Amino acid sequence: MSRAQKPKKLAEVSKISMDDIDLHPSFGEFTKGLFDHLKHVATLATGSILTVATLLQNVFKQPVANGWVPLAVVLFLICIAASLVAFGVLAVTFPRPGFTKKGGTEKYVISASIMVTWLTFMGGIVCVAIFFIANWHALYSK
Repeated sequence: MSRAQKPKKLAEVSKISMDDIDLHPSFGEFTKGLFDHLKHVATLATGSILTVATLLQNVFKQPVANGWVPLAVVLFLICIAASLVAFGVLAVTFPRPGFTKKGGTEKYVISASIMVTWLTFMGGIVCVAIFFIANWHALYSK
């Protein structure tokens, strides 16, 4: 094995910058994983809206702590919108022949959209949990 063909040492590999990551062959697989993640979170948010509607219609006939429901629905809608923004930017910048590296704006939009997606989804789940616990307690504490 000649010197030019020696495998890189760990120290040399760790010097790869974030801009070099975009050119790595596994970047396409990483992007596909993000597509799937965003698709699943959006599906869960949509299902959560339907769950809240079912709870209001069938389970709790006279709900208490009603303020949590509109907040949860708004958070889930923001979650869906943010995941669609990230999904759209990822689709436009998906690695393909002649692909140029993502610019700073695209990376910022994707990162910010994913953070908003996570935070609003978790916030919506917390709102639904508080609503459910308050109504469950009111229903069975009599």
